[in-house]
Amino acid sequence: AGGEQGFADGRGEAARFSGLGQMAMGPDGRLYVADLGTSIRCVDRDGNVSTVAGRPWDGEERESIDGDVTIARFNYPQAVAVASDGTIYVGEGKGKCVRMIHEGMVTTLH
Repeated sequence: AGGEQGFADGRGEAARFSGLGQMAMGPDGRLYVADLGTSIRCVDRDGNVSTVAGRPWDGEERESIDGDVTIARFNYPQAVAVASDGTIYVGEGKGKCVRMIHEGMVTTLH
């Protein structure tokens, strides 16, 4: 999955990633990807890419913003791990924090 650099959900080469960070396999068989600088993305077994949480920054000052996955923002997510219950843990490079995605919410742990 993934063609040219950018940001777009889609199947196969129609999908775009800003930059690839760490990846982790979830208990659901999907691959979770830290898309550097933007978000956490998911690739299913058919090569469909979708955004789990976060979105690109449009010239704004980057910061870590907690909340619903549709409004939460990441400050250069680099590392991702997925627990057996599906909880996603994210390590931010420039945000210098550990975040959690659980039940549709993003929260800062440390």
